[in-house]
Amino acid sequence: MDYLLGKLQQIGVPESDIDALRYFRQRGVFTFADENYPDRFSEDMSDGKIPLIPLFRDWDSNYVCVYTDGPLKGMVCIEIHDMRDLAPVSRTIKNFLNAANRLSDEDAEYCYYYDFVRDYQDDLDFPLTEGKYIDPADKERRERLIEMYNETDDKEIRSDLQNSIYALTPKDELEDTVLVLLEKKEYFYKAIDLIDRYRYTSAVEKLITILEQSRLPASQRSRLRWSINQLAPGRLPRKAWWQFWK
Repeated sequence: MDYLLGKLQQIGVPESDIDALRYFRQRGVFTFADENYPDRFSEDMSDGKIPLIPLFRDWDSNYVCVYTDGPLKGMVCIEIHDMRDLAPVSRTIKNFLNAANRLSDEDAEYCYYYDFVRDYQDDLDFPLTEGKYIDPADKERRERLIEMYNETDDKEIRSDLQNSIYALTPKDELEDTVLVLLEKKEYFYKAIDLIDRYRYTSAVEKLITILEQSRLPASQRSRLRWSINQLAPGRLPRKAWWQFWK
């Protein structure tokens, strides 16, 4: 733990975050990564392309990380090895720990980080869903991320930057972009994911239209049905359920 705290002090993380970590009660998947995996500090995470260091490691080799440089410096993200999305979920380590403390010891023992950021989204800073605090600096950070996006040809980095740009964009400013993405086959799952995260109930009718009129693969149809029922339970008529399975 001393190594981790020293590393965070070295990159200029606020003392309030370091103190929050120092007194944090470790449990389950929220166990400091450096105690058992110090080798992960030997290089930046994400193949050295994104400036991250790990805070926690779960039982499935996924990490809670903190950005060490750039416009997202000090922010917390999740690195899931089979589901790449390094968008920030908290502005500070302290804010993330406050959300983690809401889990019971039993839930913290075996939870997935992906499920945690989904189920406790209201307790995390990002995405900027309705009613969340918007830091005036978020706009400047977003503009810098857009510049970085335009400066690189690396598809993986562009995807990471794009996800972070979405996370830092307020709900009302992102809706039109999401609906455009929904029309593009290559962005189908990203658009649905954003609709779920931001709870765009206004998109339900469009999703139903796509489900009824488009010849989508079974996996995409299943994903649409799930989203519709999450956003508007009971909205799909019983007859449609049988029709959609065909």
